[in-house]
Amino acid sequence: VITGVSGSGKSSLAFDTILAEANRRFFYTLSHYSRQFLDLGARPALRSASGLSPAIAIAQNETQASVRASVASLSDIGELLGVLFARFAEKRCPTHDLPTEARSIDEIVNFTKSQYYGRTIAVTVTIADQKKGQFKKTLEGFVKKGYSKAFIDGKLSDIDPVPNLPKDEKHDISLIIDTLKAEATKEPRLRRSIETALTLGEGLACIHTIDSKGQLESRSGQHLSLQAGCPLCHFAWPRLDTRHFSPNSLGRCEECDGRSIIIDEEADSKTEENFEPDPCRNCGGTGLDPKLKSITFRGRSIQKFYQSTIKDLFEFASESLDSSLGDSAAVKLVLETLLNHARRMMDIGLDYLHLGRRIRTLSNGEAQRLRLSAILNEHL
Repeated sequence: VITGVSGSGKSSLAFDTILAEANRRFFYTLSHYSRQFLDLGARPALRSASGLSPAIAIAQNETQASVRASVASLSDIGELLGVLFARFAEKRCPTHDLPTEARSIDEIVNFTKSQYYGRTIAVTVTIADQKKGQFKKTLEGFVKKGYSKAFIDGKLSDIDPVPNLPKDEKHDISLIIDTLKAEATKEPRLRRSIETALTLGEGLACIHTIDSKGQLESRSGQHLSLQAGCPLCHFAWPRLDTRHFSPNSLGRCEECDGRSIIIDEEADSKTEENFEPDPCRNCGGTGLDPKLKSITFRGRSIQKFYQSTIKDLFEFASESLDSSLGDSAAVKLVLETLLNHARRMMDIGLDYLHLGRRIRTLSNGEAQRLRLSAILNEHL
Protein backbone atom coordinates (compact mmCIF):
# COMPACT_ATOMS: atom_id res chain seq x y z
CA VAL A 1 0.00 0.00 0.00
CA ILE A 2 1.35 3.40 -0.97
CA THR A 3 -0.26 6.53 0.48
CA GLY A 4 0.55 10.22 0.25
CA VAL A 5 -0.65 13.60 -0.89
CA SER A 6 -1.28 14.39 -4.53
CA GLY A 7 1.93 14.87 -6.50
CA SER A 8 4.17 13.13 -3.97
CA GLY A 9 5.20 10.42 -6.45
CA LYS A 10 2.89 7.51 -5.52
CA SER A 11 2.26 6.46 -9.14
CA SER A 12 5.91 6.87 -10.09
CA LEU A 13 6.98 4.63 -7.20
CA ALA A 14 4.33 2.00 -8.07
CA PHE A 15 4.74 1.86 -11.84
CA ASP A 16 8.20 3.21 -12.67
CA THR A 17 10.05 1.59 -9.77
CA ILE A 18 8.31 -1.38 -8.14
CA LEU A 19 6.46 -2.67 -11.23
CA ALA A 20 9.46 -2.06 -13.49
CA GLU A 21 11.84 -3.93 -11.15
CA ALA A 22 9.38 -6.83 -10.66
CA ASN A 23 9.00 -7.20 -14.42
CA ARG A 24 12.74 -6.90 -15.01
CA ARG A 25 13.50 -9.70 -12.55
CA PHE A 26 10.86 -11.92 -14.10
CA PHE A 27 12.08 -11.25 -17.65
CA TYR A 28 15.65 -12.14 -16.67
CA THR A 29 14.52 -15.64 -15.67
CA LEU A 30 13.83 -16.18 -19.38
CA SER A 31 16.45 -17.24 -21.90
CA HIS A 32 18.58 -14.71 -23.73
CA TYR A 33 16.79 -15.68 -26.97
CA SER A 34 13.37 -14.87 -25.47
CA ARG A 35 14.55 -11.60 -23.91
CA GLN A 36 15.55 -10.16 -27.26
CA PHE A 37 11.85 -9.88 -28.18
CA LEU A 38 10.93 -7.98 -24.98
CA ASP A 39 11.16 -4.31 -24.14
CA LEU A 40 13.07 -4.63 -20.86
CA GLY A 41 13.55 -0.91 -20.34
CA ALA A 42 16.18 0.67 -18.11
CA ARG A 43 17.00 -0.65 -14.63
CA PRO A 44 14.97 1.40 -12.10
CA ALA A 45 16.95 3.71 -9.81
CA LEU A 46 16.78 1.91 -6.45
CA ARG A 47 19.31 0.41 -4.03
CA SER A 48 17.42 -2.76 -3.14
CA ALA A 49 13.98 -4.40 -3.16
CA SER A 50 13.10 -7.73 -1.57
CA GLY A 51 10.13 -10.06 -1.79
CA LEU A 52 9.05 -9.02 -5.28
CA SER A 53 6.78 -11.32 -7.27
CA PRO A 54 5.94 -11.11 -10.99
CA ALA A 55 3.50 -8.18 -11.07
CA ILE A 56 0.31 -7.23 -12.90
CA ALA A 57 -0.59 -3.57 -13.45
CA ILE A 58 -3.91 -1.99 -14.24
CA ALA A 59 -2.90 1.37 -15.66
CA GLN A 60 -4.73 4.54 -14.67
CA ASN A 61 -4.47 6.16 -18.09
CA GLU A 62 -6.42 3.61 -20.15
CA THR A 63 -7.63 4.81 -23.54
CA GLN A 64 -11.27 5.86 -23.61
CA ALA A 65 -13.60 2.89 -23.94
CA SER A 66 -15.66 2.32 -27.08
CA VAL A 67 -19.19 3.69 -27.07
CA ARG A 68 -20.33 0.07 -27.46
CA ALA A 69 -18.44 -1.29 -24.45
CA SER A 70 -20.69 -2.22 -21.51
CA VAL A 71 -20.35 -3.86 -18.10
CA ALA A 72 -21.57 -7.10 -19.69
CA SER A 73 -19.08 -7.08 -22.57
CA LEU A 74 -16.04 -5.99 -20.52
CA SER A 75 -16.65 -8.61 -17.80
CA ASP A 76 -17.39 -11.53 -20.21
CA ILE A 77 -20.83 -11.91 -18.59
CA GLY A 78 -22.41 -10.95 -21.92
CA GLU A 79 -20.69 -13.87 -23.66
CA LEU A 80 -21.78 -16.30 -20.92
CA LEU A 81 -25.39 -15.11 -21.15
CA GLY A 82 -25.18 -15.60 -24.92
CA VAL A 83 -24.19 -19.24 -24.39
CA LEU A 84 -27.02 -19.71 -21.88
CA PHE A 85 -29.67 -18.31 -24.24
CA ALA A 86 -28.38 -19.83 -27.49
CA ARG A 87 -28.23 -23.35 -26.09
CA PHE A 88 -30.73 -23.64 -23.26
CA ALA A 89 -33.46 -20.98 -23.55
CA GLU A 90 -37.09 -21.47 -24.61
CA LYS A 91 -37.75 -19.99 -28.06
CA ARG A 92 -41.19 -18.54 -28.85
CA CYS A 93 -42.74 -16.58 -31.71
CA PRO A 94 -42.23 -12.78 -31.32
CA THR A 95 -45.68 -12.10 -32.82
CA HIS A 96 -47.93 -14.79 -31.30
CA ASP A 97 -45.93 -15.87 -28.22
CA LEU A 98 -46.33 -19.52 -29.22
CA PRO A 99 -43.66 -22.23 -28.93
CA THR A 100 -41.85 -22.73 -32.22
CA GLU A 101 -42.52 -26.43 -32.68
CA ALA A 102 -41.20 -28.67 -35.47
CA ARG A 103 -43.00 -28.68 -38.87
CA SER A 104 -43.33 -31.12 -41.75
CA ILE A 105 -42.33 -30.58 -45.39
CA ASP A 106 -46.03 -30.33 -46.36
CA GLU A 107 -46.62 -27.56 -43.82
CA ILE A 108 -43.57 -25.63 -45.00
CA VAL A 109 -44.55 -25.89 -48.69
CA ASN A 110 -48.16 -24.82 -47.98
CA PHE A 111 -46.96 -21.89 -45.90
CA THR A 112 -44.56 -20.74 -48.64
CA LYS A 113 -47.30 -20.91 -51.29
CA SER A 114 -49.76 -18.88 -49.22
CA GLN A 115 -47.22 -16.36 -47.97
CA TYR A 116 -45.56 -15.62 -51.32
CA TYR A 117 -48.27 -16.49 -53.88
CA GLY A 118 -47.65 -14.72 -57.19
CA ARG A 119 -44.25 -13.36 -56.14
CA THR A 120 -40.80 -14.31 -57.39
CA ILE A 121 -38.78 -15.97 -54.66
CA ALA A 122 -35.38 -17.52 -54.16
CA VAL A 123 -35.03 -20.68 -52.10
CA THR A 124 -31.65 -20.40 -50.37
CA VAL A 125 -29.31 -21.99 -47.85
CA THR A 126 -27.31 -19.76 -45.51
CA ILE A 127 -23.57 -20.33 -45.92
CA ALA A 128 -22.31 -17.39 -43.86
CA ASP A 129 -24.11 -15.02 -41.52
CA GLN A 130 -21.86 -12.03 -40.76
CA LYS A 131 -18.73 -14.20 -40.70
CA LYS A 132 -15.19 -13.38 -41.79
CA GLY A 133 -13.45 -15.46 -44.45
CA GLN A 134 -13.27 -16.16 -48.19
CA PHE A 135 -15.27 -19.44 -48.14
CA LYS A 136 -13.48 -20.67 -51.29
CA LYS A 137 -13.54 -24.39 -50.52
CA THR A 138 -17.17 -24.27 -49.42
CA LEU A 139 -18.30 -22.46 -52.57
CA GLU A 140 -16.14 -24.66 -54.81
CA GLY A 141 -17.87 -27.69 -53.31
CA PHE A 142 -21.29 -26.29 -54.26
CA VAL A 143 -20.08 -25.43 -57.79
CA LYS A 144 -19.10 -29.09 -58.25
CA LYS A 145 -22.65 -30.04 -57.25
CA GLY A 146 -24.06 -27.85 -60.02
CA TYR A 147 -24.92 -24.61 -58.22
CA SER A 148 -23.91 -21.39 -59.92
CA LYS A 149 -25.30 -18.39 -58.05
CA ALA A 150 -25.48 -16.95 -54.54
CA PHE A 151 -26.46 -13.77 -52.80
CA ILE A 152 -23.21 -12.36 -51.41
CA ASP A 153 -23.59 -9.35 -49.12
CA GLY A 154 -27.06 -8.73 -50.55
CA LYS A 155 -26.08 -8.84 -54.23
CA LEU A 156 -26.66 -11.59 -56.80
CA SER A 157 -23.28 -13.10 -57.69
CA ASP A 158 -21.91 -15.90 -59.86
CA ILE A 159 -19.86 -18.43 -57.90
CA ASP A 160 -18.22 -20.06 -60.91
CA PRO A 161 -15.47 -19.00 -60.78
CA VAL A 162 -15.52 -18.45 -57.02
CA PRO A 163 -15.26 -14.72 -56.22
CA ASN A 164 -12.24 -13.46 -54.30
CA LEU A 165 -13.81 -12.11 -51.10
CA PRO A 166 -11.87 -9.96 -48.58
CA LYS A 167 -11.00 -12.47 -45.85
CA ASP A 168 -10.90 -9.88 -43.05
CA GLU A 169 -14.43 -8.59 -43.72
CA LYS A 170 -17.71 -10.07 -42.49
CA HIS A 171 -19.94 -11.58 -45.17
CA ASP A 172 -23.53 -12.71 -45.70
CA ILE A 173 -23.67 -15.59 -48.19
CA SER A 174 -26.86 -17.41 -49.24
CA LEU A 175 -26.54 -20.19 -51.83
CA ILE A 176 -29.41 -20.07 -54.35
CA ILE A 177 -31.06 -23.47 -54.77
CA ASP A 178 -33.80 -22.21 -57.10
CA THR A 179 -35.54 -19.03 -58.24
CA LEU A 180 -39.20 -19.33 -59.19
CA LYS A 181 -42.66 -17.78 -59.00
CA ALA A 182 -44.75 -19.13 -56.15
CA GLU A 183 -47.92 -20.41 -57.82
CA ALA A 184 -49.99 -23.58 -57.96
CA THR A 185 -48.54 -24.84 -61.26
CA LYS A 186 -45.04 -24.83 -59.84
CA GLU A 187 -45.79 -26.62 -56.55
CA PRO A 188 -43.82 -29.83 -57.44
CA ARG A 189 -40.76 -27.74 -58.32
CA LEU A 190 -41.17 -25.63 -55.18
CA ARG A 191 -41.37 -28.78 -53.06
CA ARG A 192 -38.21 -30.26 -54.63
CA SER A 193 -36.31 -27.01 -54.12
CA ILE A 194 -37.34 -26.70 -50.48
CA GLU A 195 -36.51 -30.36 -49.78
CA THR A 196 -33.06 -29.88 -51.38
CA ALA A 197 -32.42 -26.70 -49.40
CA LEU A 198 -33.45 -28.29 -46.11
CA THR A 199 -31.20 -31.28 -46.81
CA LEU A 200 -28.18 -29.09 -47.62
CA GLY A 201 -28.92 -26.78 -44.70
CA GLU A 202 -29.32 -29.66 -42.22
CA GLY A 203 -32.97 -28.80 -41.58
CA LEU A 204 -32.69 -25.04 -42.18
CA ALA A 205 -33.44 -23.00 -45.31
CA CYS A 206 -34.56 -19.48 -46.20
CA ILE A 207 -36.96 -17.77 -48.62
CA HIS A 208 -36.04 -14.38 -50.11
CA THR A 209 -38.25 -12.20 -52.28
CA ILE A 210 -36.68 -10.97 -55.54
CA ASP A 211 -37.28 -7.65 -57.28
CA SER A 212 -37.62 -7.06 -61.03
CA LYS A 213 -33.85 -6.71 -61.35
CA GLY A 214 -33.21 -10.09 -59.73
CA GLN A 215 -31.87 -8.59 -56.50
CA LEU A 216 -32.91 -9.22 -52.91
CA GLU A 217 -35.77 -7.01 -51.72
CA SER A 218 -34.53 -7.50 -48.15
CA ARG A 219 -31.45 -9.20 -46.72
CA SER A 220 -33.49 -10.71 -43.88
CA GLY A 221 -35.55 -13.47 -45.46
CA GLN A 222 -38.09 -15.92 -44.02
CA HIS A 223 -36.38 -18.76 -42.18
CA LEU A 224 -37.71 -22.27 -42.77
CA SER A 225 -36.99 -25.09 -40.38
CA LEU A 226 -37.94 -28.71 -39.82
CA GLN A 227 -37.09 -28.24 -36.18
CA ALA A 228 -38.87 -25.01 -35.36
CA GLY A 229 -41.62 -22.65 -36.47
CA CYS A 230 -44.69 -20.80 -35.20
CA PRO A 231 -47.91 -22.76 -35.97
CA LEU A 232 -49.68 -19.54 -37.03
CA CYS A 233 -47.14 -17.47 -38.96
CA HIS A 234 -44.42 -20.14 -39.31
CA PHE A 235 -41.77 -17.79 -37.95
CA ALA A 236 -38.57 -19.73 -37.27
CA TRP A 237 -35.44 -18.63 -35.47
CA PRO A 238 -32.14 -19.19 -37.32
CA ARG A 239 -29.49 -21.46 -35.82
CA LEU A 240 -28.64 -19.29 -32.82
CA ASP A 241 -25.22 -18.67 -31.30
CA THR A 242 -23.78 -16.10 -28.88
CA ARG A 243 -23.61 -13.41 -31.58
CA HIS A 244 -27.42 -13.33 -31.77
CA PHE A 245 -27.55 -12.14 -28.14
CA SER A 246 -24.93 -9.40 -28.39
CA PRO A 247 -25.81 -5.73 -29.01
CA ASN A 248 -22.48 -5.46 -30.86
CA SER A 249 -23.25 -8.25 -33.35
CA LEU A 250 -26.29 -10.04 -34.81
CA GLY A 251 -28.46 -9.24 -31.77
CA ARG A 252 -28.24 -5.47 -32.12
CA CYS A 253 -31.27 -3.18 -32.20
CA GLU A 254 -31.79 -1.74 -35.70
CA GLU A 255 -33.01 1.64 -34.42
CA CYS A 256 -29.86 2.52 -32.46
CA ASP A 257 -27.46 0.03 -34.13
CA GLY A 258 -26.79 -1.56 -30.74
CA ARG A 259 -25.53 1.66 -29.14
CA SER A 260 -28.54 1.88 -26.73
CA ILE A 261 -28.90 5.60 -27.45
CA ILE A 262 -30.26 7.63 -30.35
CA ILE A 263 -27.52 9.90 -31.66
CA ASP A 264 -28.70 13.02 -33.49
CA GLU A 265 -25.51 14.28 -35.14
CA GLU A 266 -27.00 17.68 -35.97
CA ALA A 267 -28.33 18.21 -32.44
CA ASP A 268 -25.06 17.05 -30.86
CA SER A 269 -23.01 19.52 -32.86
CA LYS A 270 -25.11 22.42 -31.57
CA THR A 271 -25.07 21.54 -27.88
CA GLU A 272 -22.55 21.46 -25.08
CA GLU A 273 -20.05 18.64 -24.60
CA ASN A 274 -21.94 17.27 -21.59
CA PHE A 275 -25.11 16.77 -23.62
CA GLU A 276 -26.53 13.29 -23.02
CA PRO A 277 -28.53 11.66 -25.84
CA ASP A 278 -31.84 9.92 -25.17
CA PRO A 279 -31.99 6.14 -24.56
CA CYS A 280 -33.39 4.19 -27.50
CA ARG A 281 -37.08 3.50 -26.92
CA ASN A 282 -37.14 0.58 -29.34
CA CYS A 283 -34.77 -1.54 -27.21
CA GLY A 284 -35.29 0.12 -23.82
CA GLY A 285 -31.68 1.29 -23.74
CA THR A 286 -30.24 -2.25 -23.90
CA GLY A 287 -29.03 -2.11 -27.52
CA LEU A 288 -30.68 -5.51 -28.14
CA ASP A 289 -33.18 -6.52 -30.84
CA PRO A 290 -36.70 -6.36 -29.28
CA LYS A 291 -37.59 -9.73 -30.87
CA LEU A 292 -35.16 -11.39 -28.44
CA LYS A 293 -37.71 -10.84 -25.64
CA SER A 294 -39.44 -13.94 -27.04
CA ILE A 295 -36.49 -16.11 -26.02
CA THR A 296 -36.38 -16.71 -22.28
CA PHE A 297 -34.42 -18.71 -19.73
CA ARG A 298 -36.45 -19.46 -16.59
CA GLY A 299 -38.86 -16.68 -17.53
CA ARG A 300 -36.19 -14.02 -18.12
CA SER A 301 -35.23 -12.46 -21.45
CA ILE A 302 -31.73 -11.28 -22.32
CA GLN A 303 -33.08 -7.70 -22.08
CA LYS A 304 -34.14 -8.34 -18.48
CA PHE A 305 -30.59 -9.38 -17.60
CA TYR A 306 -29.09 -6.27 -19.23
CA GLN A 307 -31.47 -4.11 -17.17
CA SER A 308 -30.56 -5.95 -13.95
CA THR A 309 -27.70 -5.33 -11.51
CA ILE A 310 -24.77 -7.59 -10.68
CA LYS A 311 -26.50 -8.41 -7.39
CA ASP A 312 -29.67 -9.45 -9.28
CA LEU A 313 -27.58 -11.73 -11.51
CA PHE A 314 -25.88 -13.30 -8.47
CA GLU A 315 -29.24 -14.03 -6.81
CA PHE A 316 -30.73 -15.43 -10.04
CA ALA A 317 -27.76 -17.74 -10.69
CA SER A 318 -27.75 -18.87 -7.05
CA GLU A 319 -31.50 -19.65 -7.04
CA SER A 320 -31.25 -21.40 -10.42
CA LEU A 321 -28.43 -23.64 -9.17
CA ASP A 322 -30.42 -24.50 -6.04
CA SER A 323 -33.33 -25.68 -8.23
CA SER A 324 -31.26 -27.26 -11.03
CA LEU A 325 -31.98 -30.90 -10.16
CA GLY A 326 -33.14 -31.82 -13.66
CA ASP A 327 -30.73 -29.59 -15.58
CA SER A 328 -27.82 -30.87 -17.62
CA ALA A 329 -24.23 -30.55 -16.47
CA ALA A 330 -23.65 -27.94 -19.20
CA VAL A 331 -26.41 -25.65 -17.84
CA LYS A 332 -25.00 -25.96 -14.33
CA LEU A 333 -21.49 -25.13 -15.55
CA VAL A 334 -22.65 -21.88 -17.22
CA LEU A 335 -24.68 -20.90 -14.13
CA GLU A 336 -21.74 -21.62 -11.82
CA THR A 337 -19.43 -19.50 -13.98
CA LEU A 338 -21.93 -16.63 -13.98
CA LEU A 339 -22.25 -16.95 -10.20
CA ASN A 340 -18.46 -16.78 -9.73
CA HIS A 341 -18.16 -13.73 -12.01
CA ALA A 342 -20.94 -11.94 -10.14
CA ARG A 343 -19.49 -12.87 -6.74
CA ARG A 344 -16.06 -11.44 -7.55
CA MET A 345 -17.59 -8.21 -8.85
CA MET A 346 -19.66 -7.94 -5.67
CA ASP A 347 -16.55 -8.56 -3.55
CA ILE A 348 -14.97 -5.37 -4.89
CA GLY A 349 -18.11 -3.27 -4.49
CA LEU A 350 -19.71 -3.39 -7.96
CA ASP A 351 -22.99 -5.07 -6.95
CA TYR A 352 -25.08 -2.03 -7.96
CA LEU A 353 -23.87 -1.76 -11.60
CA HIS A 354 -26.34 -2.73 -14.33
CA LEU A 355 -25.06 -5.17 -16.96
CA GLY A 356 -26.15 -2.95 -19.84
CA ARG A 357 -24.48 0.17 -18.46
CA ARG A 358 -21.94 1.68 -20.85
CA ILE A 359 -18.31 1.88 -19.71
CA ARG A 360 -18.08 5.55 -20.70
CA THR A 361 -20.65 6.42 -18.00
CA LEU A 362 -18.59 4.85 -15.18
CA SER A 363 -16.33 6.80 -12.86
CA ASN A 364 -12.59 6.17 -13.07
CA GLY A 365 -12.71 4.08 -9.89
CA GLU A 366 -15.61 1.96 -11.14
CA ALA A 367 -13.84 1.30 -14.44
CA GLN A 368 -10.63 0.36 -12.59
CA ARG A 369 -12.47 -2.11 -10.35
CA LEU A 370 -14.28 -3.61 -13.34
CA ARG A 371 -10.94 -4.28 -15.07
CA LEU A 372 -9.59 -5.69 -11.81
CA SER A 373 -12.55 -8.13 -11.58
CA ALA A 374 -11.64 -9.53 -15.01
CA ILE A 375 -8.14 -10.35 -13.71
CA LEU A 376 -9.49 -11.88 -10.50
CA ASN A 377 -11.72 -14.18 -12.58
CA GLU A 378 -8.62 -15.71 -14.18
CA HIS A 379 -7.24 -16.96 -10.81
CA LEU A 380 -3.83 -15.41 -11.50
